[in-house]
Amino acid sequence: MASSRRSRYELLGIAALLFLLSIILTLLAGVRLQTALIENIFGSLEIGYAIVSFNVAENIFVLASAFFDTIVFALITVVFASAFFSAITKINIRERRMLIRIKKLQHHSIVVPFNGFAMETATELKGRGKQVVVVCRSKHDFEHVYRKGMIPIIGDERSVELFKAANIDSADNVIVCDENDISNTLITMTAKTANSRIKIVSRVSSEGSIPKLGMAGAHRMIMPEITAGEEVGNKLVKMAFE
Repeated sequence: MASSRRSRYELLGIAALLFLLSIILTLLAGVRLQTALIENIFGSLEIGYAIVSFNVAENIFVLASAFFDTIVFALITVVFASAFFSAITKINIRERRMLIRIKKLQHHSIVVPFNGFAMETATELKGRGKQVVVVCRSKHDFEHVYRKGMIPIIGDERSVELFKAANIDSADNVIVCDENDISNTLITMTAKTANSRIKIVSRVSSEGSIPKLGMAGAHRMIMPEITAGEEVGNKLVKMAFE
């Protein structure tokens, strides 16, 4: 990765030198500095707007300058394309690495979906020496969880395949953390479909939703509105270990 970044910097350095040379050649052709700058910028970016007259363009210096501008454009294109594909590849490789790591887990917890409450719970679990897989809905969330030193997986939490990919058959429990009770009920049902024996601890916002979550398969529930502050995460974690 460092070698690839260094190569891009070298290409940008060459492009800058060639761009400077093309400006010098344009100046030698008798073009004013301001015009030379604009002409070479447009030429390097392949913007078809000629401001140098045809007669001047016959000058060997202008022709050489145009040639270097073409090379500058090609180098810039290569650098940005390389950076773009490098970023995509890095993300894809990271996701594959996490999936391989998840397959090897035993007795871990699955925290779903990613949000502030889920991160507090995952951090508490990790502090107790528990391996945690955090289900994320976006690449941005995936990167955030990864930077926190945890194990992220990206996908739709209403998908049985996602829970299979999270190695639910080897997990101790699933901790459901959405703010919406209907969503928590659907997630609980999906997790139960993926593994009927899995223990599920769920967050719940309304007392009226407790029976529904129980019918969906949740073993234990907690209401953050009743339990204050950091005690919420601690209590949820204690339930997961019970």
